[in-house]
Amino acid sequence: MGSIVEFDIACVQRLWPGPPAAPLEMREAFCGCLVRRCEQRYDPEEFDRIRLALDRSNYRVDSTGVPSEFGQLIAECQTALDRGELSVR
Repeated sequence: MGSIVEFDIACVQRLWPGPPAAPLEMREAFCGCLVRRCEQRYDPEEFDRIRLALDRSNYRVDSTGVPSEFGQLIAECQTALDRGELSVR
């Protein structure tokens, strides 16, 4: 569980694809989407391996150990946010 919280924080800081000045609430909504989609797509052990690979590579999505489809999940969450489909608190 702690590793998902750490991933959430790192996501807000390093995986957010939008403008750096975007409100924290938008970045959190995006990262919540990314975590949910990863939990749906990957089993817990695989998601742990992906998080570790991201951490080791300074969150580069093209790194060894990060599946190519991970970038697609990022794009899907960005699109959902742009369309207003994600709840921004």
